[in-house]
Amino acid sequence: MESTNNRQDLSDFTNNPIDLQDLPQFDQVPLHGIQPRYWKVVRFNLIVLAILLIIINVVVYAMAEEPTILAITLPVSAALVILLTVLYKRAIGKMGYAFRERDVIFRHGVVTITTTVIPYHRVQHVAMHEGWLSRTLGLAKIQVYTAGSGSGDISIPGLEASDAVQLKQLLMGKIAEES
Repeated sequence: MESTNNRQDLSDFTNNPIDLQDLPQFDQVPLHGIQPRYWKVVRFNLIVLAILLIIINVVVYAMAEEPTILAITLPVSAALVILLTVLYKRAIGKMGYAFRERDVIFRHGVVTITTTVIPYHRVQHVAMHEGWLSRTLGLAKIQVYTAGSGSGDISIPGLEASDAVQLKQLLMGKIAEES
């Protein structure tokens, strides 16, 4: 008798296909770019990297029995710094975020563009970070931690500090609503 009831329940079951045109188009949402001042933070970090590479090159040169090693290590170091500078500059221009009624969207990347959409009910914790240079420039970063895997976490750098505070409060309010 149970199996008859199960069959009867399954007869009412539907699983209609969804038309892709009816789905919300997250890629059509206008995104806010990060603050152009964030480039100063990245540029500072690249300068520190360049100085460290110069120090390493000097140490390698001083320790090397063959002084021509500098002819290899110095151009490779310079090429690395130049490549990183170009990639970071392009990456900053492509970053974007949006906060909607039910979710947050973050897009980043140069070679591979990643768009992450996090529903508010998946948000577990929110942190706001300000390094000393970012704080001096009035910038902050919001880190959004999600339930489940760490791959859903996002970090939005280069936000106006006052906006970051408001966004953190918004997310914390959404977390409280879900509890």
